[in-house]
Amino acid sequence: MPIDLTPPGSAIPYPRHGPPPLAWAGIWLLCAAVATALVLLLWPNGHAAEGPLFWVALLVPPNLAFALLISIHRAGFEAFWLRAFFRNKARQDWLDQAVAQAQRPLRVLGVGYCLPLNGSSLAGVVEAGVPLTRAQQTRAASGLVVHNRFDDDAITVVDISADTADEEADEDIALANSETTAVATVVLKLAEALLPLAEPLQSLSQYGPDYAPAVRVLADPSASALRLQQVREALRMAGLPVLECEAIDADTGLMVADTWLDALERRPLLVIAMAWHDATPAPGSGEGCVAVLLDPGYYRLPDGLAAYGALHRPVSGDASALEDLLRLALLWGAADAPAVNRAWLTGLGSQHDLTLHKAWTDASLEHLADAASQRRPDRVVGAAVPLNPWLSVAAAIEQGAAGPQLIVDGAQAAVLHVIPSSNDRSDP
Repeated sequence: MPIDLTPPGSAIPYPRHGPPPLAWAGIWLLCAAVATALVLLLWPNGHAAEGPLFWVALLVPPNLAFALLISIHRAGFEAFWLRAFFRNKARQDWLDQAVAQAQRPLRVLGVGYCLPLNGSSLAGVVEAGVPLTRAQQTRAASGLVVHNRFDDDAITVVDISADTADEEADEDIALANSETTAVATVVLKLAEALLPLAEPLQSLSQYGPDYAPAVRVLADPSASALRLQQVREALRMAGLPVLECEAIDADTGLMVADTWLDALERRPLLVIAMAWHDATPAPGSGEGCVAVLLDPGYYRLPDGLAAYGALHRPVSGDASALEDLLRLALLWGAADAPAVNRAWLTGLGSQHDLTLHKAWTDASLEHLADAASQRRPDRVVGAAVPLNPWLSVAAAIEQGAAGPQLIVDGAQAAVLHVIPSSNDRSDP
């Protein structure tokens, strides 16, 4: 849910200082004239208009009246000024607390992926910028479509007795005792994507289910039950503990992190996105699996674990008003516009080029309008709604370029602060 900064309302303006000195001089003259006329009219006829009493009566009343007017004005000014001061201070304290809460990031503890990259790394192919999509037969052999996919069939036969067979047993005996089962290939790919996260997940799960990571699977609502079953099977095949799994709409994208931050969850979050083409794929699409392990940072990490970056609160808006989206992302990401050195863009077609160019300028990010500062993973490995933003996160973490980087996926945006690591899997 977007952070609402409207409850405290607008700041109260401070009162003006009142009339200028020349106006106060005129007021004093008016007081003096009126008071003098009254004193002369009311002075007893039998007393001479002279002596100390006469001059006291003539000079003191106008000055007392003038001092009373100044005191009333000053008291009102001080009252309104103090009201505005304390009201604005309380408002600013509330805003500072709300912004600080909104700027709290999720630590990135690791990423894993399994994609058809022809043996290269994700960061390497995105950096090269050469599209891997090509015209090829679909898995259902329904014709040629420009897309990117694995060469594997939808179902793979796996030998489930391989783990228990004696390595020194006779080959014929092992063959006779072999037992196979059919497994959805996407499950095997997801299990492979989870391998880099096996150690962190084991470490974070050692304190029991109340502290173990929760899994959120980005999936189409019509296939959510199937995807949950596949994720649980992949976790089992990867030798990982049983984790709480829940499917969410694939269109949620980066906002799954926003929901986690709003809930004030203290458990780590494992985001899993997967795409598989059993039927005819959309032109320019891709398939694969991405897993990103996030942590709210409430607890100290177990020994041996470290953060690779910090994903700040994402924002969602309108693709036609990208400048507002970028400004808010920078605010929640606690990043100065000139410090952002790279933009990872997905879900934006050529029809958004003019809007995006204007947004860079309006958000003081003109340096990101240069193509050399932009990376477009979906145009290289193929687009897939569940994968798009998390491909950017995984590629940015793997590349390891230090500093704040902008993740933009259609009408969503977030700032990712990358911490360089020696465990870089990108191509040299």
